[in-house]
Amino acid sequence: SLHTGDVLLFNRKCSAMGFPLGASVCAFSKWTSKYDHVGLVVRPDDAAEPMVLEAGFRGVSMRPVSQRLDREHHNAVAVRHLLLDESVNPERVRARIEAFAKDVDGASYKRRFSDFLTGAAQPPEKRDAIDAAAAVNAALRQDAGLP
Repeated sequence: SLHTGDVLLFNRKCSAMGFPLGASVCAFSKWTSKYDHVGLVVRPDDAAEPMVLEAGFRGVSMRPVSQRLDREHHNAVAVRHLLLDESVNPERVRARIEAFAKDVDGASYKRRFSDFLTGAAQPPEKRDAIDAAAAVNAALRQDAGLP
């Protein structure tokens, strides 16, 4: 079962992506990992359908996981569940992740040529995943009273 904070790792078929930019970024991403895209699960109500927050060339969006899985052909999708230390309040972490998702949903990327050059070396969705992971880590450290 998927819960807020879980991470979805996508191994997409690069040949099925838009040429030349989408396929190129996908293929380049696979030089360091078999996964080329990540999404963060957001599920404010455990009874509701889980949503996936992700970044792409059009910006940040949140949609139902089922819709995301139907959207493209994938070689594989892996799930990494959020594991919290027992000293951390899980409801507080969940609330922070959900607030973050609400805040960034619909955000667009700057459209400068230099941004695409930077993206060629490190795709936007990976940069955003790193930033999101850092924000979650900072919140966890703060909740645990760590510097």
